[in-house]
Amino acid sequence: MRGVAIALLLTPMSVVAASLTPACELFYPLDDLPIVDDSGAVEAADTLSDLRPEAANDGPSGSPNLVPNGDFEMNTGTACTGWGSYQGTVTASSTAHGGNSACLICSKVSGVFSGGVPVLSKPVPAGTYVGTAWVKAAGGRANSLQATLNMRVFCDPPTPTLECYHGVTSVPFGDAYRKVGPLTFVVPDGGRGPQDAALGDMDTYVSVDNGASPGDCFLVDDVVVERLDK
Repeated sequence: MRGVAIALLLTPMSVVAASLTPACELFYPLDDLPIVDDSGAVEAADTLSDLRPEAANDGPSGSPNLVPNGDFEMNTGTACTGWGSYQGTVTASSTAHGGNSACLICSKVSGVFSGGVPVLSKPVPAGTYVGTAWVKAAGGRANSLQATLNMRVFCDPPTPTLECYHGVTSVPFGDAYRKVGPLTFVVPDGGRGPQDAALGDMDTYVSVDNGASPGDCFLVDDVVVERLDK
């Protein structure tokens, strides 16, 4: 597994070279992430990479959606299959924006929490990526908070800040689903990051970056990341 850092809230629709000292870490396995059944048993033959062909519904531009289970229609029992959480829980929900399923993400702590998924394994191709998601307040004080859509590419090997590039855009939660994004995220040509660092993996996640309390919850659905210029 790779340890990665949660960045602080940045200017909406921004892409920055990482320069932040990580205050906390989020751990995501990559393509070897196991899928579990309702009892919690690992289905050894199925991994996150198996979800990609079925989950790659087209994004708004017609390009394939790179997010595994971004529409949550492949949820297994109570699990948001393929997704993980930092300082929170992820649970399948039938309160969907589109289709039949979404993911409920709830905080276990005060401060910051998130839910996300690996998108691409290293090396991430250079190009312009666009991300969107739909979010909705679902409990606690979520109506007073903001949802932040994050896209990032790690450095390989990790630098002290662990990230090469990180882009964010935000929207306040509401009682109905709201779109967060589009977030335009550019991975520069040359296949290298700041200080000539090699590029690692890409992930995307939706976070509450400050002010959360235990029991604050939100729903996320129809998460899309597509590459425009391939």
